[in-house]
Amino acid sequence: MKLTQRKERQGRLNPETQRDTPLDPFNENTWSQKEKLYFENAKELLRSGDEGWIANGRPEHAVFLIAGFFDHAKEKVRLFSGSLTRKEEFRNFDIYANQGVINALICFLRKDGKECNIILEKELDLDETMQHPLIEAVKQLDKGGHMRGKFKIAKAKESTLKFMKERNIGQHFMLMDTSALRLETNQERVKAHVTFGESNGSKVVAELFDTILVHESSTSEYVKEYHYDV
Repeated sequence: MKLTQRKERQGRLNPETQRDTPLDPFNENTWSQKEKLYFENAKELLRSGDEGWIANGRPEHAVFLIAGFFDHAKEKVRLFSGSLTRKEEFRNFDIYANQGVINALICFLRKDGKECNIILEKELDLDETMQHPLIEAVKQLDKGGHMRGKFKIAKAKESTLKFMKERNIGQHFMLMDTSALRLETNQERVKAHVTFGESNGSKVVAELFDTILVHESSTSEYVKEYHYDV
C-alpha cells in the first residue's frame, strides 16, 4: 500500500515560547494530541499482538517502533537495512544511534533466548561500523559479561542482492518474531508501513531472511570479529 506523503510539524507548539518543541518519542511532554494518539495506538498494537497496521510517517515514529520491537519480541528481531547509519534525508536524525533504540536493544540482549540478526545491504567501512554507537553499546555489554542473548551482523553478498532484486524485494524491513513487520516505503525519508498479527506475511519474510543469513552471507558474532564479503 502506498502511503500518502504529507508535511508534518516537527513538534508541538510551546504555549510559553510560541516555538516548536522538538518531538521526543520517549517523552510524553513533547507530544501533541495527534502524536499522543499515534504512540498510544502503536503501544497497544505492540503489546497486544492483535492484527492491525500503522503508518510510520516520520523518523520519530521509526525510532519508537524499532525500540518497541526490541521491547516486545519474544525471541528474535531481524533487520535488513542499507547501513546502520540511517539518517533522515532532511535532518541529522540517526535512527540506530538514538539512545532509546540502543537502550531497548541492550535490554533485549541481556535476556536469555533473545536473538538480534542484522543483514546490511551496502558496502561498509569497518572502522566506522565498529565505532557506531549501537555497536559500541553491544561491545560494552559483551565486555562486561552481561550478554545473555545473541547478536549477529552480516554484509549481504552480491548474489543475495541479485536474488532479492529478481524477486522484486527492494524494500528494507524489520521483523519482530513473526508477529510484526515494518516494511519501508521510502528509504530516504525513513517512512514505512507496519503490520501486526500472525497473518501479515511475516513468516514468509522471516524464512527468506534466515535463508539469506545462513546460506548467502558471511556472519560473525560480535565482538569476536567483524568481517564481510566484498
